[in-house]
Amino acid sequence: MKQLKKLPNTYLYESIKNIDKLSGEVRRYLGVNPKQHNLYVLARLPTITLVVDSPIFATQLRYQLRDILRHVNTRFLSEYKNINVKLAPPITPPPPAEKARKELSQSVKDILASAREALDKE
Repeated sequence: MKQLKKLPNTYLYESIKNIDKLSGEVRRYLGVNPKQHNLYVLARLPTITLVVDSPIFATQLRYQLRDILRHVNTRFLSEYKNINVKLAPPITPPPPAEKARKELSQSVKDILASAREALDKE
């Protein structure tokens, strides 16, 4: 299959690029390591929404909302009025797949049967 360097839908490609740019700038401003915390910035005039995965991190960000809004407005020359913090739903891992069980060999079955009989006699 042919590899694409750009999404076929230009609007979608530009939207994702803007989200990445905003998210990267806010992470850099806050000094957040992307390996420790997921932080995404969704911008839709007149509101910016910070989406995080940790409730503790969300609480810390609520104390810095005005500073973040001021920084984004000056850095990108925009006029956002509001800023929100939302918690992303947790990602649950899929259940483990059941392993195929091999049948015991006849010699092992005989040993177990004799042990069961010995225990039943006692």
